[in-house]
Amino acid sequence: MSTVRTALVPAQEICAWLVQMGQRRGGMYGYDWLENAVGLDVHTTGEIREEWQHLAVGDRVVVAPEGWGPLPDGYSFRVAVVEPPRAPVLRQAPSGHPWNGVWSFHVVDAGEGHCRLLARSRTEVPASAGAHVADGSWSRSPSS
Repeated sequence: MSTVRTALVPAQEICAWLVQMGQRRGGMYGYDWLENAVGLDVHTTGEIREEWQHLAVGDRVVVAPEGWGPLPDGYSFRVAVVEPPRAPVLRQAPSGHPWNGVWSFHVVDAGEGHCRLLARSRTEVPASAGAHVADGSWSRSPSS
């Protein structure tokens, strides 16, 4: 899935919001009410926070906290690429996850203080993954 938006701000401003994504960080910039209705405890910030601006390859971006419902070990993406102000790329892969996917954000300068944000996600799900998550038989390794 791909989504493209034009922003009337410079690329570095968009990147500052992207690098602080995550649960117990800047939020997911989605529907907090929906995420919290299922117990994710997500709170989207309305500001750029310096303590969340330092994202490095290998860091975890948490989406679901440990102890959450069907995923008792929580759920997160590993940072695969960080190239401010152009692209944070997040990765999930076996054995740490039951599916194999990439969630990438590409910020492209469009001139005159504007930019374009391209968000892409692609996931490969083995047929048995849903059953393992649903019955709790899937568990993540501590290093994921």
